Amino acid sequence: MERYAQIFKINNSKVELSFDNINKFYISLNQLSQEDKILLSLFHYGLRDGAFFISKNNENNFKNEIFLKIIQGDENIIETSNNIKFYLKKIAPEVIVEVFVRRIHDSYSNDLTEKVVIDVGAAVGDTALYFASKGANVYAVEMTKSNYDRMIENLKLNPNLSKKITPIHCAVGKDELIEYYDNSSDDISSTAGASFLMNKYGNQAVKNSVMGMSIKTIINKFQISNVDLLKMDCKGCEYLLNENDLKFVRNIKIEYVRYDPSHKLDLILNLLKKLGFSYIIFKHEPKDNLSFQNSGNILAKKIS
Repeated sequence: MERYAQIFKINNSKVELSFDNINKFYISLNQLSQEDKILLSLFHYGLRDGAFFISKNNENNFKNEIFLKIIQGDENIIETSNNIKFYLKKIAPEVIVEVFVRRIHDSYSNDLTEKVVIDVGAAVGDTALYFASKGANVYAVEMTKSNYDRMIENLKLNPNLSKKITPIHCAVGKDELIEYYDNSSDDISSTAGASFLMNKYGNQAVKNSVMGMSIKTIINKFQISNVDLLKMDCKGCEYLLNENDLKFVRNIKIEYVRYDPSHKLDLILNLLKKLGFSYIIFKHEPKDNLSFQNSGNILAKKIS
């Protein structure tokens, strides 16, 4: 299907935007709202990676395509190709594109029927809903209160999938009260993930506290017998993993970032080898040429 951009001025306060002259979207003209900014960013990231944007119930025309439906109204909603819904103001545009357009998790999670997933760094529920749509029972762990609250709202939009998700508001690492730094702005498009290991936001930071739990404690607290998949995107907490945490874990996907000189990739890899995991290291972004010592992804499977 041919794509191009057309912009029409409706009146002094609104413009109409279309990429195919069929599906139409509306943006404020005088002052961009937070949702307008998110929508424009979503168009940028989505079109770049091959998504089609629709505004009508014409999914049948896109059977073999990746599309994102934008439902504009009192509450603007975005719906993915596999019918997962999010409030537009409660999801980061690049996250939607990563998970549902570029599908960065497909390679290791195509069939999770009745599998147990612990999703550490569940953010606003994007990966938790994705794993649940693959059939998993998900324990969705999120440290920041702002993202946890957004996750709860997004789960309400997906009542059937939310039955398979247990949201947990805690920090993963140590079994103690943990202080962390978050962005003081409520604009989700400006956030880059919070960490209790460093202040990423400088003067824009606000300090909060939350109860911490190790993976072992989560397993015990929720009476989990085996973890089929442990997914971690928690801005440094992966360096706190130990043998007891991984005793009942079969597969692991870690997005790791080095925040401190003590954060060494070999610490994680040696732990995995000791516990009988085979692993590969890779990058999600083809243009990412930073050293694997600083950041990357680990996909590991227990073979012994």
